[in-house]
Amino acid sequence: MVRLKLSLASSLAVLFSTGLAMAGNYPEPDRLVEAGELAKPAVAKRFRVLDTRTKEKYLAGHVPGALWVDHDAWSKAFAAGTPLADWGQTVGELGIKHSTPLIIYDDGWARNAAHVWWLLRYWGFEDVRLLNGGWHAWLSQGLPQDRTMPQVKALRLKLRPIPARLAGKEQVLGALKNHEQIIDARSVAEFRGEGQTDKRKGAIANAKHLEWSAAIDPQTLRFRPAEDLTRLLSAAGIDPARPAIVYSRAGERSAVVVFTLEVMGAKNVRSCTGGWEKWSTALDTPAAPETKKN
Repeated sequence: MVRLKLSLASSLAVLFSTGLAMAGNYPEPDRLVEAGELAKPAVAKRFRVLDTRTKEKYLAGHVPGALWVDHDAWSKAFAAGTPLADWGQTVGELGIKHSTPLIIYDDGWARNAAHVWWLLRYWGFEDVRLLNGGWHAWLSQGLPQDRTMPQVKALRLKLRPIPARLAGKEQVLGALKNHEQIIDARSVAEFRGEGQTDKRKGAIANAKHLEWSAAIDPQTLRFRPAEDLTRLLSAAGIDPARPAIVYSRAGERSAVVVFTLEVMGAKNVRSCTGGWEKWSTALDTPAAPETKKN
């Protein structure tokens, strides 16, 4: 009994010596970091923190030591198919390596943060986490702010894309043929084909629907507890244990759902970054009629 108690105490000591308490009861809790944890000096020094809000907001106040990432520029560059070497230069300007532990945040709804999270994971970065609740959580706890831009030494990076994280048209068509999960992360109205401006209205045929914002608590802007996410996924007919492809219109909202699935234990999730915008313009892509109801 004494030996068992000592073993348990040793295990807890190892766990908390990392500086990160386990977040909630998610199957993959280490993908999220709480604001109070990041505020601890022993934790903060382990990570490079990235702020994906607008530059004006960043300069007005940010998490101490955080670097600014131009999310909109990154999003446009990826959509435009910017060459790999150019991406290596862009990401290298942050002074980070593939092994650098990263924490990303935005205003709190996680759209920008999750999208940059997905991009960095696609480019082969190993330890990328989100600040749960983002800047909203940081402010609500009265944590210190900084207004200086840290100086970092740019690195030459050779990025290593992970194709298994990305789905193009052919991968989506294959998933439909194999009856794999296709998940629409857009609004209910978009899913039903209401108020769309794309060439076709509606959704990818047989897609399940989980609006991206449903994963976020609107009061705290933190990800909902695991039990709530389990109910949301079940109600939408989504099984995290099965392969899935998630899409929105262009990629930002789908990244939130990809992150949600991964924090809930999913191992095989792709983002269809071209999304409905490209799917609706193709002539050989099946779409559900705009009268579809959720």
